[in-house]
Amino acid sequence: TSNFMLGMTATASAGIYFAAGYIHPSIAFPVLLGVLCGAWSGVRLFEKAKPHTLRTIFSIIVFILGLQMIYNGAVHLK
Repeated sequence: TSNFMLGMTATASAGIYFAAGYIHPSIAFPVLLGVLCGAWSGVRLFEKAKPHTLRTIFSIIVFILGLQMIYNGAVHLK
């Protein structure tokens, strides 16, 4: 139910933003394709992956993002 409500809210908001000209189709369409392809391939990949492998991949991604955040914080302190 929460997923449904988020979808309904996002759909209503997207219509309002699109009507106001805040959404550019030339940017939104490739993002949409990327999200759909990523979701489909992720589901297929993660159905077959072992939990340990998923945990390792997620840990590496979070570590890299953490390093980026530390770097960006340090750069903006100057």
